[in-house]
Amino acid sequence: MDMNKKIMVKSNSNARVVYCLPDVNFRSVFEKKGTVKPIPFEVLAQGMYNNGAEYLFKSGILSIEDKEARIELGLEEEVVMLDDNQKKRLLTIAPLHDLKETCKTMNEQQILELVYFAIENELGNFDKASFLKDVTNIDIIEAIKLNKAAKEE
Repeated sequence: MDMNKKIMVKSNSNARVVYCLPDVNFRSVFEKKGTVKPIPFEVLAQGMYNNGAEYLFKSGILSIEDKEARIELGLEEEVVMLDDNQKKRLLTIAPLHDLKETCKTMNEQQILELVYFAIENELGNFDKASFLKDVTNIDIIEAIKLNKAAKEE
């Protein structure tokens, strides 16, 4: 692959993400979820030797749409990304079994995003919240109650 080619990198995290490689004097800030920035392939290739930068991609915090680039960078395992409709379906009408099976294919960051989505949208199915609490140690039902109490004040 051409080392000067710009690869579009997308943030999948609700938090601010900084992709920083001091060795090559590169820094890019992803302000919010869905932010897409072009990064030279050469910089991404160097980043795979940096544990922190590599973690951002392997955990799904940042993603690359270009399959050829993912393969060249050693990220060939495609990360399953759920849109908001799929998250809502999993947390409401889908059977608990479907949620468990889907979570097996997701990484830690994606499961956390699913939990935050449930809290934000007040989707507190008891069995599913209990399962997700076992996985993430975050009590969705309690978080929804706390949010409601905070809004009432």
